[in-house]
Amino acid sequence: MKSDVIKTLTNNFEANSYTTEEGIEFWLARDLLYVLKYLKWDNFQSVISKTKTVFIPREKIFQAILPTLGK
Repeated sequence: MKSDVIKTLTNNFEANSYTTEEGIEFWLARDLLYVLKYLKWDNFQSVISKTKTVFIPREKIFQAILPTLGK
C-alpha cells in the first residue's frame, strides 16, 4: 500500500476519534462504518462480532474497549 494512501486512511481514522475528560480516546462504530468504507451496518456488525471473539479470553479488557454495540 502506498504511503500517501496509508496517511489518508490514518488521518480519516484519527479525525473520527473522541476523547473523554479523562483523556481516553475512543471511536464510535457508526463513524468507523463510513471510514472503513462499509455500505451496510449489517456487514460492519459482522466484522465487529468477529473482532469480539478475539477479546473473549480477555473479558475485562474487552468490556472496556468494545462494549455491546447497537444501532
